[in-house]
Order: sequence, then C-alpha cells, then structure tokens
Amino acid sequence: MSQGPGTRDIDLDAIVCKYCQSDNVIKYGKLKGVQRYFCKDCKRKFANPDAIPKMQTSIRDVADALNMYYEGMSLAEIRRNFIQQDNNYITPTSPYNWVRRFTRLAVDEAAKCKPAVDSIWVADETVIDLDGKNVWLWDLIDSKTRFLLRPLACRP
Repeated sequence: MSQGPGTRDIDLDAIVCKYCQSDNVIKYGKLKGVQRYFCKDCKRKFANPDAIPKMQTSIRDVADALNMYYEGMSLAEIRRNFIQQDNNYITPTSPYNWVRRFTRLAVDEAAKCKPAVDSIWVADETVIDLDGKNVWLWDLIDSKTRFLLRPLACRP
C-alpha cells in the first residue's frame, strides 16, 4: 500500500483503547485529518491512542512541558518551544494546567512512599538575611542515601 508524504501506517493490532486498554478497537473515520478510533468494549471514541484519557495531548508532550517547567522555563517559553519545535499550537493555559494537575498527582504519590533511610543523619544550617532579620534554615539529610528528610526554617 502506498503512503503519502508525512503519513505512517499504524498497525491496528498495536492500538489499544486509552480508556479501558482493550485491543478490540476499530478505525472510526477522520476528523480534520486526524484518525479516530472506536472501542467496541467501552463504546468510546478517541483520536490519539498515545494521549492520557480525557486529554488530546500525548504523554510525551505533557512530560516535556513538565520537564521544561521544572528546569526553569516560563509558561510562555514552554508554549513558544512547542510552537517552534513541533508546530504544536497549544493554548497559553495548557502548560499551567498540566503542571498543576500532574504536580498534585506526583505529590500525592510521593506521600505514599516511605524512604529507606539509615540511622545517621547530617544536619546542614544556613542563615539568610531577609530585610535585616536572620532566618535559619536546617536540612536533615540521610548520610547514606542523601535523601532530604526535613527542611526546617526558624525566625527569631
């Protein structure tokens, strides 16, 4: 089968429903040039099988945006990067919504984890002058894993 430029042949056996993970999926036409799929099990339609459920954006794009944000890029710079690199015109609020949503999920998941720390901890003290007043910051770090146990701040 010949393909036009910029198209790729997707093996329908590799497509799974992004809602119920069933492989009982059929092609369901195109909307604005984007292939749509229909899951015969959960009766839902979806366009991008790589996207997170109830989102049209791929997991890779969301992960890239979160990485750029936590590397110090502004939300406007993240949007500009998507436009320049991928010709992906995301809305100005999309990166903010992704950061808010997935940071909350990451914090909730991290709260469930209990680190395996040793019995020897290192305390690090830092004094910062804020508007003429000293503020002491202490970090408790596990000596073996270097896991930050508890940051503390104290004002006189």
